[in-house]
Amino acid sequence: MAFEFVLTEYGRRGFEFWKEMLGEQMNFKFPEEEGEQIEVMPLWDKSKRGRILVTVTLLGHSSWGGEPTKCFFVNQDGSTET
Repeated sequence: MAFEFVLTEYGRRGFEFWKEMLGEQMNFKFPEEEGEQIEVMPLWDKSKRGRILVTVTLLGHSSWGGEPTKCFFVNQDGSTET
């Protein structure tokens, strides 16, 4: 659910938005789960030039520290890939 929330709310803000956020860790409250936080981290995708990898983790979701990290890609044309 956290992944879908981030993809819907932030994923389509475009390449320039994510480029400005590169290397910046974003943490915010997950509106659907009281007390849960989402961590979002955009990084350059080293496997394909000109694409940004965005990782999404729901923190504190389990005793292991969070749900497995999921990611999506933002292409230069602003499109996203999951």
